[in-house]
Amino acid sequence: MSYNTVGVVPINSYNEAVARYEGIRPIRGKTVRPLGERRYHHRSDIVLGEDRVFLNYYHQAFVEWRPDNTFVVNPPKYCSAYMVGDLSPYLPFNMEVSWDSGRYVLSIRVDGKRSKYFIDQPLTFRPKPNEDRYSAQFELVDKPVSYHKRLRPRAADKYIAKFQPFFDWCDLVQDFDNKDTATDLTVETMDIMSTLRRECGLEPDKKVWDAYYTNISLLPTDDPRKDTRYADWRMHDSLPCGGRWGTKFHTPSAKVFLDWIADPDGTHWVKARTFIITQAGKYNWKVSTYTVDKKQVIEYLQRLVLHVHRDECFRLVPVKDGDIPTKRNNEYFESFTFSSEIPLLKG
Repeated sequence: MSYNTVGVVPINSYNEAVARYEGIRPIRGKTVRPLGERRYHHRSDIVLGEDRVFLNYYHQAFVEWRPDNTFVVNPPKYCSAYMVGDLSPYLPFNMEVSWDSGRYVLSIRVDGKRSKYFIDQPLTFRPKPNEDRYSAQFELVDKPVSYHKRLRPRAADKYIAKFQPFFDWCDLVQDFDNKDTATDLTVETMDIMSTLRRECGLEPDKKVWDAYYTNISLLPTDDPRKDTRYADWRMHDSLPCGGRWGTKFHTPSAKVFLDWIADPDGTHWVKARTFIITQAGKYNWKVSTYTVDKKQVIEYLQRLVLHVHRDECFRLVPVKDGDIPTKRNNEYFESFTFSSEIPLLKG
């Protein structure tokens, strides 16, 4: 359960938002006007612009009111289940924010029925009077279309079949059993990770990444680049999907790694086998080694296949208006992008 900890009171129109702004005294020595309790002005404040009023949460507009009484709900700056109680009072009556498996959901009640929409993009509402006092007086403009992502049975099998020569080679040499210590494998895997980064167009040198981390720690806490660069540093050694149960995929490295295994010449098979042992296997702390069986290997490769070939392996089923899709299989449709790759995407 979450509570309204900042003391915000709902606003239901543009004129009401302007009156609220004009009735609030700024914090002494500052221009900030708190929207809720004055001691929480660093979390909740109100700003009057030329043609709109901004209701801010953590210095970012969560709701924007316009003179025609339309308003826009923007995705919050932070994602936390503890914040839904603070966010709901920003909305007009009979509308609220809820939490669904790591996602913000906006609920609007009309004629006894609730419609739900994810707040993952700006949502615009316009006035729609309703005589029922328990119904919202607004309707959503340009309702977003959502989809369930349903796995096609055995869709990945044809791609897994291309890896059979690699599996046969592993059976011939020593399967996936290994006698190397975890330390030896870790050092070898770091070299392989550098090769993988190089073939993806990322910086391969581990020393450069260590220096990159040092530079991040020197940035001010409120620097907007800090979170992005920390995410880059955490991901650079977790390609292509952050380990066996990783939920963040990096598409270019996943494609390169699958090409290593599918290559009939076996040029990269030794590297791929070692990499799989550490990424798909389990660490046995009693004997300081990694253990992995063929089933775990196939599961690991299948996850990469489902991500790289997601358009073929899944079918999209439209969700009824007012309903929200489940989170199942969402991770296969999301790809991590390093900040160094963003200019390339824009170009």
